[in-house]
Amino acid sequence: MASNKDKGLRPETLAVAYGYDPEMGMGSVKPPIFMTSTFVYPSAQHAKDVHEAYFDGSGPLVGETNHIYSRLGHPGLDFLEKRLAAIDGAEEAVAYSSGMAAHSSIALAHVRPGDSVLHGRPIYGGVDMLYNSIMPQFGSHAAAY
Repeated sequence: MASNKDKGLRPETLAVAYGYDPEMGMGSVKPPIFMTSTFVYPSAQHAKDVHEAYFDGSGPLVGETNHIYSRLGHPGLDFLEKRLAAIDGAEEAVAYSSGMAAHSSIALAHVRPGDSVLHGRPIYGGVDMLYNSIMPQFGSHAAAY
C-alpha cells in the first residue's frame, strides 16, 4: 500500500513513479526490463533460505522479496504489483500473465465442494471448461445466466 507521504498523489503519479528505487536498477532512473530466467545468490545457504521461504513459507527470509525463477516473480512484476496496489489503495495486488491463470487461481483458492459458481454467457471457452468440466470434479458446480 502507498505510504503516508504518497497518499496525496494522484493515480497518474503513482502509476509512473511508485515502488521503484533507482538503486534497485543499478542507478537507472526508470525500472529496467529484467531479461533473465534465474537469479544469483550470495551463498548456497541463502539459496536454500530463499527456496524455503517461497515454497514452504518458513525460514529466516519469510516476508522478504527474493527471486528464484522469473515465472515465479521478478523485479518488474514487483514494481507493477506495488503500483497497482498503490493506485487502488490496497495492501497488495497480484498480476497474472493471462486471464485463464487468474481464473484458475481464484477457482482453486476459493471454490470448495458444494459451492456454486454463477457466471454470465458468453464466457471464454477455457473458463467455461474450468467451471463446468474441471471444477465439478472437485465437488462444485456452475450455473450460467
